[in-house]
Amino acid sequence: KLAVGFVGPDFVKKPELGKQYISRALVESKLDAFIQHGNKAIDEIKKAVYCVDNSATIRYIGIAFALIIVGRLFSDMLLLYLVFLAAFIGPIVYEKNQKEIDAKIAEGRQLADAKLAEGRKMADAKYGEFKKVAAEKTEVYRAQLSEKATPYLEKNAAARGIAEKVGLTPKKAQ
Repeated sequence: KLAVGFVGPDFVKKPELGKQYISRALVESKLDAFIQHGNKAIDEIKKAVYCVDNSATIRYIGIAFALIIVGRLFSDMLLLYLVFLAAFIGPIVYEKNQKEIDAKIAEGRQLADAKLAEGRKMADAKYGEFKKVAAEKTEVYRAQLSEKATPYLEKNAAARGIAEKVGLTPKKAQ
């Protein structure tokens, strides 16, 4: 009624209440996509919670950490305002500067791919070194353990059987 006083009764119509806003056909047409996306979301949550995929879990932990840091720096209302503002300004800015934005995104992807390839190359090199050192150290520690444990294992047959099953002692011919 407040708006009627300013703009007149002909401009603001009385709302029609009681009509059907959502139809069964509309809901059924969107239901399959909703179920598919819902199942994917549940699978992703399970992957993160049960640590099925380590890379996904680490990614979600990183996202949560980033959100915590951002939340500590800025208030919730400011963040909501920025999201609201970006939702309305982003498409207009993209339409006006689409070529430049696409070029910068492609340039950023190329740079990210190059850095990722460089990082993978370094990780593979370090993994090879780590695997070699781990194999050497494992053999040294296994020999030391076998040497120190042999007197104890000769006294206890049950312990000797367990150690042989695990592979901690060389099996001796009896």
